[in-house]
Amino acid sequence: MAAADLSAERADIQGLVASGYGHLPHAAYLLFAIDEPVAAGDWLGRLADTVTTARRWVEQQALGVALTATGLRAIGLSDRVRLRSGPRAQAIQTGEFLLGYPNEYDQYTDRPLIHPREDQGGLVPDDAAGSGLRPARLQHV
Repeated sequence: MAAADLSAERADIQGLVASGYGHLPHAAYLLFAIDEPVAAGDWLGRLADTVTTARRWVEQQALGVALTATGLRAIGLSDRVRLRSGPRAQAIQTGEFLLGYPNEYDQYTDRPLIHPREDQGGLVPDDAAGSGLRPARLQHV
């Protein structure tokens, strides 16, 4: 099967999906809570035109935006729009975006795993895929 031609939609796809930005040397993330929904919506509206899309290759820096379901609710997006509004077959499995969850093939993608003895304190649960290992976590220092 030939790959779909997404050239017309590239301006609507965040660049991270097309590139992964593995060629960029650093990344920074800003996490925030929404206390003022109108101000947050206005800010996101102004930010939209600066988000890096899949339309072009980036050489030095990129900007992406992601909101949790709670964030979408906080800026006033209705549950009707937010929740999986089309047929279930159109829903995308969490594992297509996050490591440690099953993907569309009900499989777990390659991810860093550690032996249970490396988990000092036993804080990390066993790998859900049944490998006998545990997903690696970032250490807080």
